[in-house]
Amino acid sequence: MQARKPMRVVLSAKSVACAVSQRTAHRVRCGATNAKRESGTLTTLHFFAGPDGCGPEAGLLQATDGNFYGTAGGGGANGCGTVFRITSSGILSTVHNFTGSDGSYPRDGLIQATDGNFYGTTFGGGANGDSTVFRLVLPARQRPRVFCPVTE
Repeated sequence: MQARKPMRVVLSAKSVACAVSQRTAHRVRCGATNAKRESGTLTTLHFFAGPDGCGPEAGLLQATDGNFYGTAGGGGANGCGTVFRITSSGILSTVHNFTGSDGSYPRDGLIQATDGNFYGTTFGGGANGDSTVFRLVLPARQRPRVFCPVTE
């Protein structure tokens, strides 16, 4: 099974390339993939099944905690998409399930601001059903550490 529509690639500090790809079919199966540059091998880290999201279209963001974060435009607990975290070893956690009233179908990636929070947009949902801009604040135990240089 060959993936189609490859998306953005992120190169981590440990020379691990991570990408998100999407396969167009009746059932969308997507995988975040990991490839080490020196060996040239490709390892599928995760196949989305629907309840954990499906249809990730944007690239991954490597946050200050070293994990990768992304959005899946469909699936999730409410069918409106998810924000997820995946480790370089393939452990995926759903960070947020969109409900529709807080946005739906996130198609673009996330950014991590200097405040440590994540920001993004959705294609639909929200108060008027026309999309949202959101801020995601992780619980303190999950929050990535932000290192700020000391200036005098």
